[in-house]
Amino acid sequence: MNDSTFKAGIAFLSNMYGKKCDDQTVSAYWNILKKYSDENFKMMLENLTENFIPTSQVPFPLIPHFLQACGASGRARGRIAIRAIMESGQTAYGSVNFGDRALHATINHFGGWPVVARWGHIDWGYKEKAFLETYEANRLSDCGPEYLPGLTELDAATKDISTWNQIQIEDLKRQSQPSLISWSGNNLLIGNTKKPEEIEDKT
Repeated sequence: MNDSTFKAGIAFLSNMYGKKCDDQTVSAYWNILKKYSDENFKMMLENLTENFIPTSQVPFPLIPHFLQACGASGRARGRIAIRAIMESGQTAYGSVNFGDRALHATINHFGGWPVVARWGHIDWGYKEKAFLETYEANRLSDCGPEYLPGLTELDAATKDISTWNQIQIEDLKRQSQPSLISWSGNNLLIGNTKKPEEIEDKT
């Protein structure tokens, strides 16, 4: 997030709620919220303006209010993550990148993308609670792989393709491109994160 965007937003809320935050509080907010994009921060401001009701005990939005306002708090983000998986339109064969290492680690915990991609509503009904709990735990460390390989890439990794012809290799490159699933709030956008030539040649 841009520093000027953050300061303007905090000043806007301060004027709205008649509460001036001291420098220490503003710094604490910045250290937590700076990792979010300008777009996410604007979403926070819009939702806070519509939904936050100040009280004598809480006259100004707290950090959890900001996070809830863009679906970034614990369970809220977890449920959006599950929706991103279910609505990504990606099969078990393609590699995927949700742009969230903690989510990747969680999916691997449950068997990897080829397994989770095949879960239906009955599977999610049984496993959603455990999935959310694992995701929340993984978010504390935010560690995980950059992307999740699909069956096509995993299958190729187990074969000696030194004798494959160039057409087969180029086809493999195209199929192995991780599809980037960008998700925020209720919006899911599908695109490619790598061009074919950026994928390492396996010859």
